Amino acid sequence: MKKLIVLAIALIATISARAQHEAGDLTLKPHVGLALAKSTESGVKFKPGFIAGIELEKYVSDMFGISGAIAISQQGHKDGNTKVKIDYAIIPILANVYVAEGLAIKAGVQPAFKMRAKATADGSTIDLDKAFDLTDIKIKTFDFSIPVGLSYEFSNVVIDARYTFGLTNYTNMKEFGKNQAILITLGYKFNL
Repeated sequence: MKKLIVLAIALIATISARAQHEAGDLTLKPHVGLALAKSTESGVKFKPGFIAGIELEKYVSDMFGISGAIAISQQGHKDGNTKVKIDYAIIPILANVYVAEGLAIKAGVQPAFKMRAKATADGSTIDLDKAFDLTDIKIKTFDFSIPVGLSYEFSNVVIDARYTFGLTNYTNMKEFGKNQAILITLGYKFNL
């Protein structure tokens, strides 16, 4: 037990001594990357897409920051030979805990707003909102999820990996499920 306490104290001292940012710092990070998305609907698979955005982070201390971003994320899923693509403007708001030099654990909330929804099958593309006008199915314009993940910063270059757990159904029909996504981005952090 004593060895564990000594190890914990040594780790905390090392983390404190190696902080990259200080309390009061403000950074801006443009980023691009890969969005692997699917829904919780049975039988669907992950569909690759694109994510791009910009993030602002305020450091409360050298070990803790709050960030907010706006990004465009291509989500949806694959179901057999059909690809459903729903583009969202996402706004992740995250708490960032720096556990080692450049390494952060992230968690927060992510509201999202639908921009467009399409489906492609056998070379044909349809607008899902127009197609669903004739049915009771509606793709919701608002989505809400919980993102959790890790990031690593080295010489202002940041690699970020997150998983988003959808809390709302993406349509008005529960059987269609909730959005899920793995977001992997590469960005560059500027001090303001």
